[in-house]
Amino acid sequence: MFCAHLYTGISMALSIKKYRVTAGRMAKGELVGFHYDASNHLLCIKPDSEEHRVVPLRVDSGVAGCVWGRMIFDVCLTQESTFLINFYASDIDEPVFSKASQLVGVVDGLLYEQKGRYLYIWIEVFCATEGWIKQMTFWTPDDPFIKAFPEIYRDQGDFFHRYLSVFSSIYMDFQDDIDNLHSLVDLDKASDKLLPLIGSWIGIELSPEIFSAKVMREILREAAFLNKYKGTKDVIYRIAQLIVRMDCIIVERNSFNGAMAHKNLEVINRLYGTTIYDYTLLIPRSPDPLIRRQLLMLLSQFTPVRVKVNLVFLKNSSSLDGYTYLDINAKLPTPHQASLDNCALLNGEGYIN
Repeated sequence: MFCAHLYTGISMALSIKKYRVTAGRMAKGELVGFHYDASNHLLCIKPDSEEHRVVPLRVDSGVAGCVWGRMIFDVCLTQESTFLINFYASDIDEPVFSKASQLVGVVDGLLYEQKGRYLYIWIEVFCATEGWIKQMTFWTPDDPFIKAFPEIYRDQGDFFHRYLSVFSSIYMDFQDDIDNLHSLVDLDKASDKLLPLIGSWIGIELSPEIFSAKVMREILREAAFLNKYKGTKDVIYRIAQLIVRMDCIIVERNSFNGAMAHKNLEVINRLYGTTIYDYTLLIPRSPDPLIRRQLLMLLSQFTPVRVKVNLVFLKNSSSLDGYTYLDINAKLPTPHQASLDNCALLNGEGYIN
């Protein structure tokens, strides 16, 4: 159905209603050569169709004798194509195409001659192979500016009325931008270019050269959690899930103090760091330079200054023969004895590291 938004002028008591075609209303229309993308609110051209038309869409103002005002269509079509719209308004719920007014190539126009509760719209596109139409918007009543003048100046459609309509349209465009300011910070609607700026407002540095728009939106949705648990093991684990999309293992260097023999200290330091503040993130996948850059950029923002992170990508598991696979630190679970070189026995309690 159509959604209405109210605008109230600073010095005008008259309210303006704005009607915008949405997925529910579009689904009731007859589409020929078009398909409607409900997620992006786009009426898209089908390139394999010879005809492109919509028959007809209906707007119900709910007011008998309603005087319709401005209409705006956001159209992106090839240069050789022709965009044609027919309008007809009536208090009777019945479209009459023969009485409709026609606009050719106009995407921002006035409908002052249309009066009636129901407004019907026919759309046709000729010679188009690609493109889309969106933001089909209609205003009623006709013009808020003309209502501020005495009755003698309010003749519909005369020169003075149309002259004022220029300023009225500018005013409504400003008001529309103001009313939609919230969409600039809506993570589902915000432009891809704005995402790094939104991140900077909440203390998260993002680079479009490193992160895709989809990943940046996912990170920003987790901003409350990331900032709340900044510097903890939980935030490291959540960042790893966002970037790697797999469960990773976090090994803290502090956990090895006094638990390992001195002969293994060099290996431990090389793998897990040299200070008690270091940690290692074990990533169960093959090395990826982009994922490494993404992790380092985010982890550096959510770990304490003196903490060092070591990223270790785990390659594919080792294998024995063609059908036997042995993972890291795996053991043979069967209790059957086996013989190795030098008469060494494997009785089920041994491990192969």
